[in-house]
Amino acid sequence: MTTSSVNGTSSAYLSYSDNVLSTGAQLDSRDQQTGRSTPSQQSGSGYPLPDQLAGGQPTQDRLLGYDLRARTSREGMLKIQVLRRRAGRSPTKAPPTGGEGGIASLNAVMKPPVTSLPQPFHPFASLPIALRHYNALYQPSVENNNEYLFQTRRGHEDWTGCLGSTQYIQSVAAQSGQDLMAASSEVVARLEGKQGEDVRQRTAAEMSDLQLRYAYAGHVPLANHVEMPERNWDDGQHTPREAARSIIAELANRFSTPFRPLGERYGAPVQFVGVTTEMGAPAELGAYDDDFFTHYFGIQRLHRTGDYRSDDYEIFDNNFGAFRYANFNQLSAALTADFDISAPRSGRVRFFGLDSQAMIHVRQHGLSDLNLGAVGGSYGIPLPAQPGGYATLTPPRADLPRPDWDQPGPSWRDELKKRSTDTAADTREGALYRPSAVSPQELKAHGGFNGEDTPLRNVNLDLHDSAVARDPHNSDGGGYLGTYRSAFTAQQKMPAKNGYIYDVAPSPNMVDVSGSLGAHARNPAQGEVAAMGRIDYNQVRGWWQMKNGEVGNYTANPDYRWDVYDQTSTAGAQPQLAGFAGDDPAWGDTLHKPFIGSTSLRDGKTIYTPKQDPDLTQAQFYGHALEKIQALANGQHYAGPVAIRAKDGWAGGAFGVLTPLSGVNDPLAPGGSSGAPHDRVGVRNTQTPDQDAGSAIITPDGRIEFTDPSYKGSVMRPDSEGFLYADSRGNSTGDKSGSFHYDTDHHLVSNANGQRVTYDANGYAQLSATRNPGPFEETKSRWDIVDRNGKTVTPAADPRSYTDNDAGRAETQYRFEQDPDSVLPSGTTSFVTGVPSEPDYASFKDWLVEAPRGSGPRIHAWLKHHNAALLYRDGSYVVPGESGELKLYNLDGVAQTRVLGEPPRTYRVPDALWVQMQNYTNKRVAFEERNKPV
Repeated sequence: MTTSSVNGTSSAYLSYSDNVLSTGAQLDSRDQQTGRSTPSQQSGSGYPLPDQLAGGQPTQDRLLGYDLRARTSREGMLKIQVLRRRAGRSPTKAPPTGGEGGIASLNAVMKPPVTSLPQPFHPFASLPIALRHYNALYQPSVENNNEYLFQTRRGHEDWTGCLGSTQYIQSVAAQSGQDLMAASSEVVARLEGKQGEDVRQRTAAEMSDLQLRYAYAGHVPLANHVEMPERNWDDGQHTPREAARSIIAELANRFSTPFRPLGERYGAPVQFVGVTTEMGAPAELGAYDDDFFTHYFGIQRLHRTGDYRSDDYEIFDNNFGAFRYANFNQLSAALTADFDISAPRSGRVRFFGLDSQAMIHVRQHGLSDLNLGAVGGSYGIPLPAQPGGYATLTPPRADLPRPDWDQPGPSWRDELKKRSTDTAADTREGALYRPSAVSPQELKAHGGFNGEDTPLRNVNLDLHDSAVARDPHNSDGGGYLGTYRSAFTAQQKMPAKNGYIYDVAPSPNMVDVSGSLGAHARNPAQGEVAAMGRIDYNQVRGWWQMKNGEVGNYTANPDYRWDVYDQTSTAGAQPQLAGFAGDDPAWGDTLHKPFIGSTSLRDGKTIYTPKQDPDLTQAQFYGHALEKIQALANGQHYAGPVAIRAKDGWAGGAFGVLTPLSGVNDPLAPGGSSGAPHDRVGVRNTQTPDQDAGSAIITPDGRIEFTDPSYKGSVMRPDSEGFLYADSRGNSTGDKSGSFHYDTDHHLVSNANGQRVTYDANGYAQLSATRNPGPFEETKSRWDIVDRNGKTVTPAADPRSYTDNDAGRAETQYRFEQDPDSVLPSGTTSFVTGVPSEPDYASFKDWLVEAPRGSGPRIHAWLKHHNAALLYRDGSYVVPGESGELKLYNLDGVAQTRVLGEPPRTYRVPDALWVQMQNYTNKRVAFEERNKPV
């Protein structure tokens, strides 16, 4: 018995022994049977009670902490191949015209109805409406199994809702190559304890887990299937017959036309479709006019013929079991009758939608089964496991001072209370909001929100946009987790009246949804920014609790890693991640065309072939986002508590830190009389230091702010003689006297006059006016900046230390050094520091003079294929032109037309940043080489 799982929990109850797996091989012979299961085998059916409808709200949230990894047993793969061999490879005929609704005639062959439903049954089986529903599905069928999964059955408890049970059975069918009828019989056998009590309990728990996890967000990933984005759903008011007609028309379209995932050579035939309906509750249940219920059932095309009209189909409804139909017309008759019977007191269907899973015939891309959660390890960035069972790059830090704000300001809460559609910018740049029914305690226990169980083949921004747009209370889908720029929008998307609005910091795995999809975004006014894969708990700044729709006070998250996430930003628009189908004309527009390598005409449609395997594109994006977070967590642009330690000093300075020296009499104290005590700053030997001695934070504006209790909030500032002392911070943003920057040679340099921080023979710190110090003075002006563990870190740069030069404006240089991706030119996805098999050059000028013949076309072809910009050490870069030329720009994106004869450029990418970008390039190239498509 092998072990496999639909949600990644390795367990025997999802295994298939040889006798179970052989069920799939018996499908052909079972199809020849003339025997039909009778209603006496039925154990009941039913509908949710009105008070159940108003019960606990399942959450749409995706929590960290589940070890979700797609697994497929070898036996299951063999059975899927058996099922595939039955499917015709000839093109499917287009949907026919004529007949009611222009789809198919409803003159179906009908069996006689049954007159009663047997015992045992659930509470509503005795109602006439239950019998009518059963007959609607039963009469057009050729076979059924009565294996329903709703409520009490043979003494066992209620197992799950309609969505959890249906998706579980679909996953079993996809994994083992069975049909819905065989899969539902197998699952019921487990639930009835025929395979042991442990199997029964685990199966019930997993079904309930699916009900909660996917109640609002997508579909459980099916083995060897890819989920399709949806553009057709309806949230208007329709009669049941109108809704049935629309659903039948859409089913005909999907089952007749293979889905073409971007980059796949072969079309993927649709095999499973889930149907969601929302309508008024039937009057027979004693419901009021405004009561409604939502139901989910599954349909499977068995792909035994090449024509969808003559193929076999099955429906699984957890109220009644599985039913098989001899052709599409019989299926249509069952759906029409079932919807007619569902007519509520109001006579209207409020919403219906479909989710579709297409079967992958030929696996071209080895990465398609890799879950997002495994990308980090595959990319070389394993996420350390935490005590709670989850993994993160930014675990809580007990030594990190709490943020110096308790809440972000009254306007944030006021914005939640407004009742308008104002989408103006929030009061603080980078403010993002996420609605959730999950409590902060639960969120912390799981480490945050998680969509990392999604395999790369189903990571799809267009799919996410579809899932969010069609459900007014859903924010997740397609491997992405939704956040919104407007707190009011987040409140409107809240899945329940009680919950939380989370204040989330931006991160590099977040993308602008409408900016990435362009004109094809379904609801651009929502201002959604979606996170691929995960939102860490320590990325959450705080939250507002909502009770009965009312917004409470703001609570700051004490575990917020401001030292990391105050430095991060989103990735902005990423059109290469759009995820449109391979035959979607959206790829032909200006925004998305740069990522298409070629086009071809097939069956009258333009087929777009991307330059790069889409799974590889997504994995590289996610891996790069993780490595950027890792760099910040490891001390790049560090904003946490530090000690400034003398690097090469003397008289004990090698182990000394810069700190206030309390109680020193200083006759030169500013504003005081001669001999007044004054808190001078100097080097203290720390071989036996106080715990907080020397603790400081280097603020974004270059202030060295002391954090030890006696001097908390004071900053280092020079007096008139250049000696440094601890003083109040002051309020003047234009005052540079207490502002410093840390240069690449380990100097602390005053932003006011360019002088370096050093210390005298007594250890008192001062500014040195010596522009060219000798070796002795130089040793005393070099400093290491370390965290409390003694690890060397690099403080964030002060934007005021930059000046305009040939690389670009000062502001652009600062943004580039904080995040090089922030200045990427349009149509590119990455900077690279070199091209494989080509020599490296310090500048474009050097390349022009020294490059061997043929280098230019090779570089052009590689850059164009990878949508990359080649960066040089002097801050210039080249991109491929449309006519085979290389175009040179500076960081501002200004074309550089004169190169030869010009003096050397003054700018130089800092050493540490250049090494980091070289590592990024090497890792990206190596990952691509390891994961070439078959």
